[in-house]
Amino acid sequence: MDKDLLNRTDHQGAKGPVFIGEDKLLVYERDRRTRYYPGYLDFPGGGKDKSETVYETFKREVDEEFGLAISTSDIRFVKQYPSTRYPGKLAYFVVAVLPESVAKTLKFSHEGLNHQIMDVTDFLSSPKAIPFLKERTEFFLKTVGL
Repeated sequence: MDKDLLNRTDHQGAKGPVFIGEDKLLVYERDRRTRYYPGYLDFPGGGKDKSETVYETFKREVDEEFGLAISTSDIRFVKQYPSTRYPGKLAYFVVAVLPESVAKTLKFSHEGLNHQIMDVTDFLSSPKAIPFLKERTEFFLKTVGL
């Protein structure tokens, strides 16, 4: 993995799965009133603030949405993609892996609905999962793996 990508500031946002142990993911259901993928299962992440790096954006979003601290040593994968919302801009898909013990410390935010820990196979087979997030997660699991 190219950890230098975590220090980039040329992005619109950072989003990706946070694995809890080897086979669970943190997900939440997007608000039904949101413009993009209402009611779909989503991962932590969002837009950058000011001059944040990819890592700073992802770390802040995971903390805001799930109350968890992410360190660079928790990051297993990062990949640049074209932004799905802003043509010509970049976004980053970041994968973190945390120990199962953090499940006891989760603090779900007001953002989104039905925050949960879900089996990765259930996410990948769900018709409610955002399609491009399923594809990117499958790519990670096939090329890098846990």
